[in-house]
Amino acid sequence: MLPCPQMEPHDFNSAQASLQLIDHIDRCGGVYSDWYVGMTNDPERLLFDYHLVDKRDGQYFYCRMSTYHEARFMIEHLSTVYRVHVGPVYGGADALYVYAFKMTTTTRE
Repeated sequence: MLPCPQMEPHDFNSAQASLQLIDHIDRCGGVYSDWYVGMTNDPERLLFDYHLVDKRDGQYFYCRMSTYHEARFMIEHLSTVYRVHVGPVYGGADALYVYAFKMTTTTRE
């Protein structure tokens, strides 16, 4: 499987970002419940240092939301509609990044 491309960083609203993430998950394969979604102010540190996501496989996603409330709404929507795993918010009101990764035996929640 070829790695999935990452998105260019710019601010999104929840509808735009949700569509992009669902498209990304569909291209990467697997079921939605295999994916973990969270909010942070530092997505690369969390993805690669904390969750131990492999940068080379491309089965991760992050984007900067326009507001904290847009990010929170997106997380709730993905959890309710697509049944993705959801984690805590890392950071305070500056947690504008929504990130996601496909859970594997080498990643941690």
